Amino acid sequence: MNKIHALEAAAGEAITQLIVTEPPVNDTDVPNKKYVDDAIAAAGHLHREVVETLPDAAEADPNTLYMVLATSGDHYEEYMVINGVWDMVGSTGDGGSGGFELEVATNARLGGVKSAPLDDQGNIMTD
Repeated sequence: MNKIHALEAAAGEAITQLIVTEPPVNDTDVPNKKYVDDAIAAAGHLHREVVETLPDAAEADPNTLYMVLATSGDHYEEYMVINGVWDMVGSTGDGGSGGFELEVATNARLGGVKSAPLDDQGNIMTD
């Protein structure tokens, strides 16, 4: 029997409205709105920032995707601090194909295919 059923039994009638004033203590407790709002506000939210140069890794926000203009000037390189060091996690570039590329594992069945250009809808382009 959970706490609501116990309260209903003690009152002798069904509970039609419940106002929770305390944060949950265990998995069977109902959280209140403030508890949920506070938990969401305290969670890390990923956002991006365009910068000219990367800040020192120790001072960087771990929830930020830092975008630095590549030396070619035609796309951005994307970096995040992972385990206290900078790691390039992506690029906005298209590899010169005019469309984004899909990386494919090289194996005998694919005959050495390493990537394939994609059209605007994300479909693999063929000849």
